[in-house]
Amino acid sequence: KQWYQRRVRASDFIRVAPSADIAEFMKFNSMPVALSLDEMKVAFQRHGMEYSGGEDLDSHCIKCCAAKAAKVIKEKIQGPSVEFFNIRENNVKDKKVSFQIILAKKL
Repeated sequence: KQWYQRRVRASDFIRVAPSADIAEFMKFNSMPVALSLDEMKVAFQRHGMEYSGGEDLDSHCIKCCAAKAAKVIKEKIQGPSVEFFNIRENNVKDKKVSFQIILAKKL
């Protein structure tokens, strides 16, 4: 229980390319801003936390997005479009964003 009170674990997209290059990605993901890892570290510090590591999930994200896009087509699912998943997949493949598990702890 104490670990959870002092640490935060979340998955998030980290900006690698300039914001202008991922404007469409941010729009589709309802993201007003996408932080780089360095910007995220600064934001943590402003909120009394510090970055304490992470895990790269890019290959997992690419596989999942491709599978979800195929499922939307196959099962004619209403909801996020094939384009939504393709944009996520391509931006990660092109190294414009990275999907990470982010770990932070309270100072």
